[in-house]
Amino acid sequence: MRRMDLRPVGRVFVLLVATIVFTGAAPQGQAAREAELTSLLRHLATQGADASDSKGWSHLALPGPNDVILGKGARTLGAAAARLQKAYALTPEAARHFLAARLWLVPPGESWESLSEEQALRALEAHRAALHEAPGHPALVASLIDNVSELLNVPGYARAVAEALDTAPDPAALALRLARLGHYTWSSEFAAYAVSREPETLPQALDIFGLDSHDERATQFYLAAWRALTASKQAAFPRELAERLVRNLLAQSRPALALKVLDAFPADARQALLAKDGEALSEKQRLARDELGLSIALTLLASGREAEARLWHEAVRARPVVAPEEEGDDEGLGERATLHRELADFLFAWKPGADSFELLLLRVDDAFGTAGAILCARALAARFPEHARNELDWAGRIGDRSMVKELLFLPADRLSFLSAARAEMEAALQEERARLEKARAQLTPPTEPRGTAAPDPMAARISAHLATPALQVFSEKELPKARGKTAWKPMKTLTLPEGFRLVRAERSNQKVVVVALSQRLDPVGELSGGGYWVLLSEDGGQHWEAPLYTGLRQYQPYELEKASPVPLLDGQVLRLAASVRQLDEKSVTFPPIDLEVKREVKNRMLEAPLAALRQDTDGDGLTDLVEDRLLLDAKAADTDGDGTPDGNDTLPQVPAVSSAPPADVRAELVSTLLFELAGKKDVPPGLVTGVPPGESRADPLRLPQFQAPTSLEDLSFLSLDRSELRGVHAPATTVTFSEAELQRARERFGMFFPLDIEIHVNLAGDRALLVWNERWRGGSFLARRDKGRWVLESRGNWVT
Repeated sequence: MRRMDLRPVGRVFVLLVATIVFTGAAPQGQAAREAELTSLLRHLATQGADASDSKGWSHLALPGPNDVILGKGARTLGAAAARLQKAYALTPEAARHFLAARLWLVPPGESWESLSEEQALRALEAHRAALHEAPGHPALVASLIDNVSELLNVPGYARAVAEALDTAPDPAALALRLARLGHYTWSSEFAAYAVSREPETLPQALDIFGLDSHDERATQFYLAAWRALTASKQAAFPRELAERLVRNLLAQSRPALALKVLDAFPADARQALLAKDGEALSEKQRLARDELGLSIALTLLASGREAEARLWHEAVRARPVVAPEEEGDDEGLGERATLHRELADFLFAWKPGADSFELLLLRVDDAFGTAGAILCARALAARFPEHARNELDWAGRIGDRSMVKELLFLPADRLSFLSAARAEMEAALQEERARLEKARAQLTPPTEPRGTAAPDPMAARISAHLATPALQVFSEKELPKARGKTAWKPMKTLTLPEGFRLVRAERSNQKVVVVALSQRLDPVGELSGGGYWVLLSEDGGQHWEAPLYTGLRQYQPYELEKASPVPLLDGQVLRLAASVRQLDEKSVTFPPIDLEVKREVKNRMLEAPLAALRQDTDGDGLTDLVEDRLLLDAKAADTDGDGTPDGNDTLPQVPAVSSAPPADVRAELVSTLLFELAGKKDVPPGLVTGVPPGESRADPLRLPQFQAPTSLEDLSFLSLDRSELRGVHAPATTVTFSEAELQRARERFGMFFPLDIEIHVNLAGDRALLVWNERWRGGSFLARRDKGRWVLESRGNWVT
């Protein structure tokens, strides 16, 4: 039987694959794919300077491919491929594939948008095809790694990079050349790859990679390099490498391993770190040296090596404090360094039984890693056990922040140089986690919150209230399509009382009816405008009747429309055009810039008689809808039974104390803080982005719609046990929720954020730290006792 010669068929198949890779389609779709690539080429040209990439490629002594593609000459696929061929000495076939690879990396929309999975796959395959034609070409491999953010999740990406290195004429030399790019993801692995193949390249790899990196990938490389260099008796001690390694290990919660490295320092290298002089160092270098010295000191102290610890601490204290002359980032570094010095001084001076209040003022960040957390927890345990527990809990999350367990990008067998260092770092992490667990176990178990032992006469009543459905007075109907004749005319502008934001207003002669948003009863911060209210005026908006709460909350589930085919008032019936746009609370983040809805229905109308909004069954001055929101009894004028009607009672859930008890410091401080917050105008406001309309859902850069209409002067919602409010004087109506009540109230009304207060008093009873937090904003005050009253000094505030 005669054999058929398949070689011509094979050549045809190779050409077919090449065509598919370049164009992304079989020959019959070639014209369409070439048109798509041409469109991407034109789109790249519109990006102007943003497309330029030669600066980033300068370390390779190569021009940037985008600049070559958009160079002088025709803007066609053939001309661009010819420019690439000439600039990088490529074959025509390799140049065509490289051009396709670069163009598939161009997002078809905005330059910051991500590629589709299909386009990213095309880009990777085009790179592989180009590398098949020009194995190990530095420009092709550089392009592959420079786009890791787009290609990382494409199947086979890491394997393609490894194959590109392995097939190069000199893999180690190529890896070192690529390491010069300083790529945050790849550089340490390229340096390790080179040393794994040729150990003698370690000095060159260290010189290229540098000693400025502080991430865990770099630390693995530094540890492996330090072990290799110190194993050689002929090599000089790598002091700068060892200092960087100690610094990184301390920052990455591996203090025991850091001390092992430190203990290996020769006497002269250790003395150089302890030296007082530093005139040859810049201010930043001196700040970094002092920070390292304090970190070593506290790590030794936490490890029980007190004598050595004090030696390091005194060495830093003997140096003058660095105070940068210019304002800006350096000034912030100087302030932080001063604070860290004071923190270290406190921890070295602290003795069991001493007041640890000052530590609360000094501990403003997680300085000194897990060693700092352990020492702070020891000092705080007796007086402030919750703070001590929080210190160790936060430090215990080191596993969540560690990258050691993450897979390497390159296969592990290509990075044998790192194997022992990776195992050592993982073991050190587990050792530190065990030490933190031991410290946590030694803390006193958490006690019951203050005051819960005393019976709460309101607990059962509020629990029963929460078990009932929220009060609703509106009925939902289909919105009529046509607007009939009416005397009511829309109004666009109007001055409303403070704390209200206009949604819709209509006027008939001198009568004005308004629907507005306010957070008076719905403190939702930046999630929305809050709840909907109705305001009525008989003189064109010069004066307003008492606002009427509707019981409706924006996005729970309704959003009221700004215009409607039906008037707001039909006789004495309120008619509100609305859409169901129910907030998906799982989408809430801070700041809440990407909120989503889980249910949406348009063209709805809500009807309710005004009399239902005005209903005050018990005649206490609060409508039934308001009492339901405040978890008060609408059928009892005095819910807490202390003799003061709910409408006049600033603490309607807390029975007044019948006899004058001795002054309670905490009650005084809560009172002072509530009055301070109510009167301050510089409390940071929120910016509400809101749930986007359907056409804007894909835009992650939406601007805020309005400033949150909040007011702390009208009513305060607190997250405290009611026992903590006995004896408190409040500036306005104040209601509070226990933790369990808050959870049930959110299920009933939707998400909202009451004010949480922490109070920490020193042993002398004349100073206190007050921390307030509404989850989306907060701040703190230092309170000082002065002539029988508390004076507050702001320590700053924040907003998401």
